[in-house]
Amino acid sequence: MLLTRPKEATSLRRALSRLKADGPSQFFSALGDPLRLRIVALLCWKQDLCVTDLTELLDISQPLVSHHLRILRQAGVVTVERMGQMQCPRLASARIEHMVMNLLTRKGGE
Repeated sequence: MLLTRPKEATSLRRALSRLKADGPSQFFSALGDPLRLRIVALLCWKQDLCVTDLTELLDISQPLVSHHLRILRQAGVVTVERMGQMQCPRLASARIEHMVMNLLTRKGGE
């Protein structure tokens, strides 16, 4: 039992106090929405999609796609490039793609 080991408990409390959890919490919160996760999955599968492509593939409005992209951008999941009149989201890093693909292809219970 941890409470019988005060040195270990103190060490863990110190580690928690130094933990910078805001960024990762915002990141995972952004991915916690099913629609945002679907957007990220599409960007994993095809990197050259633009907002208009996402609206068509997801069958939702452009303002709704833009709203979710803003949340993903604020969380550091995607960046958005302008190509003329179009906005094209990109995953912020290859690490994000690998992590999301691992999560999406993981079988339950493993």
